[in-house]
Amino acid sequence: MTTLAVQLNRQDCDATAKARAELEAHPAWHGMLSQAEAEVRLKGKTPFTYLVRDGGVADVYFVSFVKEDLSFEHDWIAFEGEMGAWCHRNRTIVSMRRQLTELFAPMMHVEAGGCSPLSK
Repeated sequence: MTTLAVQLNRQDCDATAKARAELEAHPAWHGMLSQAEAEVRLKGKTPFTYLVRDGGVADVYFVSFVKEDLSFEHDWIAFEGEMGAWCHRNRTIVSMRRQLTELFAPMMHVEAGGCSPLSK
């Protein structure tokens, strides 16, 4: 590996570690939960209440939320270290945001501030 490649890899690892720390400090972080456990926690909550859980794969997570019709949706998010951004793919549209908190409202198709984290 060249010196430049080592430096880029180190920067990517540092950015990924910071992103993971940002995620784990977020009030909606619930750690390792199954889809069924997420739904139990979200049951009876208002639309656009969400939690974030571990995806079981490195740097991949799920946002589970209550939809407007009170059903549940579970969408993946991931941190792309090379881009330094959080990403989410909603069918054919890929959203990328530098800040984790900027990803939730567009994912749920609501105005900024229109969704609420479910704290542990």
